[in-house]
Amino acid sequence: VASEVEATVNQVLLKFGGKPIGRLPQLFEADASFVSTLAILDPYRAVRKRRADGPLPPVLPDPATGQGSGVFAYLSPGVAVPDHLVETLSQLGPELAVYAPALSDGQKAALASAGCDCLQRPLDIARDLKSFALAMHYGVGGTSSMALLAGVPQLALSLDIEKDLNGRALQDAGCGKLIMLHRAGTKVEARLIREMAGDAHLGAHAREVAR
Repeated sequence: VASEVEATVNQVLLKFGGKPIGRLPQLFEADASFVSTLAILDPYRAVRKRRADGPLPPVLPDPATGQGSGVFAYLSPGVAVPDHLVETLSQLGPELAVYAPALSDGQKAALASAGCDCLQRPLDIARDLKSFALAMHYGVGGTSSMALLAGVPQLALSLDIEKDLNGRALQDAGCGKLIMLHRAGTKVEARLIREMAGDAHLGAHAREVAR
């Protein structure tokens, strides 16, 4: 991935008469930069000369009030959902609303029969995330940022090292937990999900961080 990014950057630089870079970190040697991530999620914050500028979402999410209930799970498209995760989610029953385009027909049927709300369209996160007590996702930066801004606790089910960084940042900030789902034999327990959703202290802290 890094080599592809470097090649794309060099194509743009050459197009505008610039000199190509020899290694990706040279991107940070520019005269000006705009780091579009929240400081909490910035893995380079300890060495950065100035704080990250923050993301530029089209609209800021409505803030959580502490009245949210249930769990929202967003499982990104393009990644097969493990059967053991579906089994865990089905145990949540009506407590769960899930948007997961990669679910198989059999997995959707299993969740629906358990009483879970399998959403056919993406949730309007900016408007509706505040209605939930917990957000579950694969540790993607965009969802992590929106939930942080909304003040909703998060459970990051990381699928790779990059997502580990986001999940660990959330955990270190006291706004959620990280489970490295990419590690062999790692599973998620419904008990943990329910405990997080019902943790008033966790919710209050997430809302405080959002302020």
